Amino acid sequence: MSEDISPEERDYLGKLRDLQSVYGAYQQYKLDHRFIDFDDMIHLTVDTLKKKPLVAQRYQRRFPFILIDEFQDTNFAQFELIRLIGKDNVFVVGDDDQTIYRFRGAYLTNFEDFKRTYPDTNLYHLTENYRSCANIVNLALDLMNQVQDREQKNLYTNNPEGKKITEAICDDEYAEAEFILKTITSLHGTTYSKNKETDPEKKIQTLEYKDFAVLCRKRYHGMKVFEMLRQHDIPCEFRGDVDFFTEPVILDLIAWLRIIHDPLNAGSSLFRIMRLCGISEVSAIKVNRHARNYSDEDTRNDRV
Repeated sequence: MSEDISPEERDYLGKLRDLQSVYGAYQQYKLDHRFIDFDDMIHLTVDTLKKKPLVAQRYQRRFPFILIDEFQDTNFAQFELIRLIGKDNVFVVGDDDQTIYRFRGAYLTNFEDFKRTYPDTNLYHLTENYRSCANIVNLALDLMNQVQDREQKNLYTNNPEGKKITEAICDDEYAEAEFILKTITSLHGTTYSKNKETDPEKKIQTLEYKDFAVLCRKRYHGMKVFEMLRQHDIPCEFRGDVDFFTEPVILDLIAWLRIIHDPLNAGSSLFRIMRLCGISEVSAIKVNRHARNYSDEDTRNDRV
């Protein structure tokens, strides 16, 4: 049987085996130390409500009406929690075309599951778009209509058509950044007039660098564009530039790793973790003083 598995599949199965062992150890660690994480909060709550109907009834009486926003981002466990607490009076708001939390367990059919669970549901489609021009709405609708198992909606807008959308196909991220550079350079200094709805007088304005904005899906994509613009002396700001290693949670993790690696020379890291665990500064100072005295005593004994 193993001879039929390709090297790629064998490597993938090996990763799953490693993940399983880590997950098992993580679950056992939580049990041994009586810890729970965010997922456990939902899982254990659902398990309790299922096993103890009286507890479920208590919370159903306490929360007779439930409203959930961004319902498309919920996963199955969260939906189970909603079902157990909300009973019959549940109101959800969401857009199944915006399911961006797949990595967190969100799934496309949660609206269908909701309608099956609550067959008397009244459905209201908000189909008018007030923000975008007609060209953007129509293109977005054409793209979304190609998604399988999607509920069709007749989206529309009363806004003007707007300018046509340009689709640029580039070989790689550097070619993409170069295309953006050339586009900005060609448009800089040209004149334009706003539409009648936003500017009745239709004033003629000249495009400056501050009039351009580049939106990227991921932060590192924007960095390539930012570097390309700076190399050509185009003034720009990169608003997505976040120093990963200055985030508090990362500093906490680094402190733990330094303590594990060299506990005798990790005073500042120990002090940080003490504060994180609720140990006051006064108590931390007492601990440090005791440790210093203990260390001095050991040194004197060694000399004797």
